Amino acid sequence: MKKTLVILGSGFDIDLGLNNSYSNFHNSHFNPFIFGNDKKWEDFEKTLRNEVKKWYYDGKNKQEAEELYKLKEDFSKNISWFFTYCSDKFEINKETCAYRFLEYITETSMIYSFNYTNPYEYVDINQTNEIIHLHGRYYKDSFKKRRMVISQGRNIILGIDDNCIPKDGFNNHHIHALVKKNHDIYKETNIIKDLLNVENVIFYGFSMSIVDFSYFENFFSSIIDGTYNCKNIFYITYNKDSYDDFCRNLLNVNVDYKVIAKKVSLNPIYTINGREDKEFINMLRVI
Repeated sequence: MKKTLVILGSGFDIDLGLNNSYSNFHNSHFNPFIFGNDKKWEDFEKTLRNEVKKWYYDGKNKQEAEELYKLKEDFSKNISWFFTYCSDKFEINKETCAYRFLEYITETSMIYSFNYTNPYEYVDINQTNEIIHLHGRYYKDSFKKRRMVISQGRNIILGIDDNCIPKDGFNNHHIHALVKKNHDIYKETNIIKDLLNVENVIFYGFSMSIVDFSYFENFFSSIIDGTYNCKNIFYITYNKDSYDDFCRNLLNVNVDYKVIAKKVSLNPIYTINGREDKEFINMLRVI
């Protein structure tokens, strides 16, 4: 049985040198869809989620539902072009925590990723672990082929959860199609079960947005009610400010991180301190 479960978020890719951040996309000519000052990938989905709630409670206008669906589809296609553009410009930094993490991780760990990339395609490290992509993925070798670039827009999953509005709202087929689980390439995984059976959980560059919380609700509930196996939670992020964001996001979904910290060892690790940081090295011994 695996003893460690790893969750990869966009912060991991950025630390590694895969500069595909949402802020880059937001400021590029590939993104005509401006929702305020969005700075993270989940900002689009959170805004889409809020727009769907507004649509529902303002009368469920059919034309507005169609427009929201078209917005999501166009957004997905433009992400394809953005990744194509970025693919030749990635500069892997071997001196980062992320690179060292890939060097150390062993077959005793399982990896779930919310990113669209497979980092092993960009580094000189043998891949010993399967990466389970929860929301689809891109394939590096296909980036340069225009036809494949266009089709890869269907290989990613963007959208909302199915808890944001009452169930009758999903009777509209355009709103129904916005739900991630209803995407034609969506596959069920064992992440919820696996989280309950490991000793160590590592979040690397993952913000715990409300749009993805359903994957972790049972995990945190098990810690609070005392039915958990987890001993250590490691949260790897850039600095204390981003760790504080993570804690606030937990509070926003009614999870008190202070209660969690009393039940298990909750360890923030800051990549700004570098790959030789003592806390980071101690965590590597776990994986």
